[in-house]
Amino acid sequence: MDFWGQFAKEKGLIYSAYGDISKEVGVMFHQGHNRAVSHFVEGNFRGISVKIFNYHFQIGHGKYTVRHHYTVFEFTFAGSFPHMYLNRINNNYGLRTGEPIPVPSEFEKRFKLYAPKEYEIEALEIFTPDIFSALLEDDLRHDIELVDRELIIFREGEIYTTE
Repeated sequence: MDFWGQFAKEKGLIYSAYGDISKEVGVMFHQGHNRAVSHFVEGNFRGISVKIFNYHFQIGHGKYTVRHHYTVFEFTFAGSFPHMYLNRINNNYGLRTGEPIPVPSEFEKRFKLYAPKEYEIEALEIFTPDIFSALLEDDLRHDIELVDRELIIFREGEIYTTE
């Protein structure tokens, strides 16, 4: 059994070799072409609805084609978030949704934060200096999207081991 199938079994989750991208709401899921989901794991873990899957898409055509690969961690909560996107600047793909929200000056070279203009205060209450510091300490090069009831983390590359 492959890594993701074994992982799902150990955690009491459901594994499928492929997933349905049409039901995903994050802005990253509407980028490029040839979008696909594989190694789809879902279920309830410690009271939270969880999805983990590999996702890729392409930008460009022919010899100018660039493929982007991510491992996606998606958590669904009872409440609702305004649509926010935290873009880690030094990863391979960046995007935005909403208006740019100024981040504390010590983090502005590493992160760009986007949210609806009327949610600037809420965005900065969620993405606090402590959160930015923790993301930098762990050298996480992930993008984070909050949309509707979901927290979506996009990690560059595909994961195939617990390491």
